[in-house]
Amino acid sequence: MNDDISEMKKKIVELENQVKKLEDETNPPVGAPDQDDMLLSEAIALSKPMEMMSASYLQRRLSIGYARAARILDQLEKLGVIGSGAGSRPRKVVQ
Repeated sequence: MNDDISEMKKKIVELENQVKKLEDETNPPVGAPDQDDMLLSEAIALSKPMEMMSASYLQRRLSIGYARAARILDQLEKLGVIGSGAGSRPRKVVQ
């Protein structure tokens, strides 16, 4: 019986370690530059001559998928580079 309990504890520890490893892989440390940071910088540069910005524009210019383009648009909005979204319409470039 004690062997069963110790085996279960070992499995729980293994599972907790696997979860921790997955969390570390999916959430890079704060302040660590990643590809999204580089793409955000590129998106800011692309916005300069534009009056409007959309996810499809970012997809074409940065060769990325919709989810990443939408995430970058959200970041640009938080930074005040573009206005808030109105459905699927392009957003006005503020800066």
